Amino acid sequence: MKKIVFLVVVVMTAAIACGGCSHGSSSGATADGGVVVDTLYISASGDFYDEAVERMPSPEFVILKENDVTMYSEITRLVDAYGKYFVLDSWGSRKLVAFDHQGNPVASFGKRGNGPGEFIIPCDLFVDSQYVYLANGPGQAVLKYDHKGNYLSKLDAPFYPQAFVKLANGNFLFYFSHAEMGKSFLCITDSLMNPMKNMIPFPENYVGGWGTSNPFRVTDKEIIFYSSPSDTIYHLDMTGEIIGKTLLQYEHGPVNELAKLDYIKADEQGLLKEGGVQLTDNPVFTVDGLGFGSLYDAGAYHYLIFDKTSGKSGVRKYGNRMSAFSLVSPTALSADGRLICHIDPVIMDDLADIESLPDSVRDALADGCKVLTIF
Repeated sequence: MKKIVFLVVVVMTAAIACGGCSHGSSSGATADGGVVVDTLYISASGDFYDEAVERMPSPEFVILKENDVTMYSEITRLVDAYGKYFVLDSWGSRKLVAFDHQGNPVASFGKRGNGPGEFIIPCDLFVDSQYVYLANGPGQAVLKYDHKGNYLSKLDAPFYPQAFVKLANGNFLFYFSHAEMGKSFLCITDSLMNPMKNMIPFPENYVGGWGTSNPFRVTDKEIIFYSSPSDTIYHLDMTGEIIGKTLLQYEHGPVNELAKLDYIKADEQGLLKEGGVQLTDNPVFTVDGLGFGSLYDAGAYHYLIFDKTSGKSGVRKYGNRMSAFSLVSPTALSADGRLICHIDPVIMDDLADIESLPDSVRDALADGCKVLTIF
């Protein structure tokens, strides 16, 4: 099949990569309560990247057929659950909508406003077998709907609920990226939003400034947490307890230390372009052990594939006039553990060989529809 380059479309809420790889393991208690399970070394070579994309299967295309009720601007988060794709647009149209697996629109959840079931900024969502939960950030609440989009109730939060997960025991796990939101990156509350436990304290003089779009990736076995530009990926069990972590080491070195404390100030001082690497978002891990993501390295974006089992990794720098099969974005994990990407109509002018796409996909993109590609 054609070679594929995976593009992450990064949503920044404030401010505004890999060949041979070795990993090791160590153990022992750490200051944040986790256990070091391995270290991932990311080099600047692209050999493994090319090897990995050659082995990728041909994608399945799903056209998201928007209507007047489910129309949205961009995909901030996507969740595949219970036979539906839930699409959250936090900053464009500020909507949460759902489509079935054939791409047909099935539901819309709330709307912008201050009334019952309405929200100011829909920051994050979580879906279980009965309900859809939506974080209304400035409203300091989590709204609850049924799967048809009917509003049911809300839970008031004593903080800005930027991102969250409903835990297996009914409690909630929340994420904070800015110092004014709390004293730590994570907080566990009970089912009524009463804080119970803070985890991973902010470092001294921490301000923040980079908003990670997908700080949580939830699988059937664990919760994977990452807050950019940190050099650590945390692994939590389904009750929110830290059970391990992956340390990231880069051939080109990490991002400037100031960026880890005050990203906006580091950007204003031009320190981000001097060198150093950061993951821009939480990687997507597929059932076969591959991870897909994006890196920011000295002012340029690179796209990353790594194999947790072998420790190999690879990157490719993003460029214009790429293959139509290249400009896809690692977006989410499917319910059966496959990689879900998406193609946005706004990149059509950047496609070098759009004619290679199926007629139905080209027509859908021309009509303004987003298209999911599932590998």
